[in-house]
Amino acid sequence: MRRALLLLSATLAACSGGQPRPDDFQADPAAHLQRLDARAAQIRSLTADLAVEYKEDGERVRLTEMIALKAPDHLRVDLISPFGQPLLTLVSDGQTLSIYDQRARRFYRGRSSPQALGKLLPLRLTPEELVALMRGGVPIISHARGEVTWDGAVGRTLLRLEGAEGCALGACQTIAFEPERHRVTALHVTQAGQARYSARMGDYQGGDALPRRMRFEGEGIVVDVEIKEARINPTLPDAAFALEPPRGITVEPLE
Repeated sequence: MRRALLLLSATLAACSGGQPRPDDFQADPAAHLQRLDARAAQIRSLTADLAVEYKEDGERVRLTEMIALKAPDHLRVDLISPFGQPLLTLVSDGQTLSIYDQRARRFYRGRSSPQALGKLLPLRLTPEELVALMRGGVPIISHARGEVTWDGAVGRTLLRLEGAEGCALGACQTIAFEPERHRVTALHVTQAGQARYSARMGDYQGGDALPRRMRFEGEGIVVDVEIKEARINPTLPDAAFALEPPRGITVEPLE
């Protein structure tokens, strides 16, 4: 009888356009967190050319960027002109953020923070969060509770994490990923009941851990990223994430 009910349930799901929950569905959040961590560990460093489009208030800005990053929080972003010349460089070692604006010949330095990164990247993310996302991973929030469910409409496992203060006062996170490969396809983070940022990832090539297309949304801004060329796990020295002002340029505080 039980087998007949299971078959009926699967048939109804298929007829309604949904996908049945896998037979080996794992309801333990810890098991999925371990798999997600293992996938993220496949890419420890990355260099890539990006085609980036920012959308805000009906306006669109298309840019070419070159990035270099190294887990957990080292980041370098070069904004490139249509003629291949650097216009602006941002470098963070996770603690200190330096920005050199070649056009204005101004150099800024200060504490690496979401507010400081927001001067170039219009999403309030920490360096560690941004590095994790650009590697196709997930910056897991500090959490006290977790729940795993199945979304048959899209055929994805959903992992919901909740901070100790609960969603109304603290942080909450929902991660959607493929049930077998654990490749992340969507992420939503809230803080005190308000949306902080969302991300969608796709166009994974073969068994790669790196998505070739990403979309980030937050505070009325949409950022579409396409990875044109990438080198996975290159050796990147710490010097790649240090930036000094050119001779004669004064260092200004990054407020």
